[in-house]
Amino acid sequence: MSVSRLTLHVVERIQLSSALLRLVLKGDLADYPEPQAGAPLKIWVPTPEGEVARTYTVREFDRAAQRMTIDFVLHDQPGPACDWARQAGLGATLMISGPKAPRAWPDKISHYCFAGDLSALPAIAAQVEQLDPQAEGWVALQIHDLEERVYFTHPAGVQVQWLLPDGQPQQLQRWVQRLDLKPDTLLWVAAEHDEVVGLRDWARQDLGWPRSHVHAVPYWRRDVDEEIYHDQRHQVMADDE
Repeated sequence: MSVSRLTLHVVERIQLSSALLRLVLKGDLADYPEPQAGAPLKIWVPTPEGEVARTYTVREFDRAAQRMTIDFVLHDQPGPACDWARQAGLGATLMISGPKAPRAWPDKISHYCFAGDLSALPAIAAQVEQLDPQAEGWVALQIHDLEERVYFTHPAGVQVQWLLPDGQPQQLQRWVQRLDLKPDTLLWVAAEHDEVVGLRDWARQDLGWPRSHVHAVPYWRRDVDEEIYHDQRHQVMADDE
């Protein structure tokens, strides 16, 4: 069922870490489609120049309470959604669209490998929390300092690694390439453009994995304006279909 834009208002603010702010939002969500774990959605935030749309992750959804939780990364660089979240007090409003269904995972998966930076933490955490308790795999999350860590539940067989800057490029790619990945592993990566494309191409071209086992989502690109990168990002996503 398609959903026209809905208005939600802030009912709770939770500072999860030095760089991650959780906003709990409430509104008329009785007929909102049940989002899959880590589902993306569009939000529209008000700015002095008008509304601006951005893509975020449904972190939690409670139909009975008609509440939705969205986590916002508090970037050093200004951005409309981040700036709005910093100052959004109780009662502040934004608009949302219906959730987009994540691409279906293959039926037979032996291991999971999630890799991303802080901007991917909400999506990764939401998905890992929904894995079968017997699931096995790895999670790698890039952060700038230990104060940015946000812990989440995960199966005992899933190892979580927090990666601090090491001064070398392609940190996520190097970390993943050191793992003993089987052909029936699901690779899910979301981060800076070069990291994502590098891992995607390595898995597909060097390992020969099918597209169904590689989900690659570039969230941003170093030294490229957010608005300019918007169209470039969609081209990368189109190549991933």
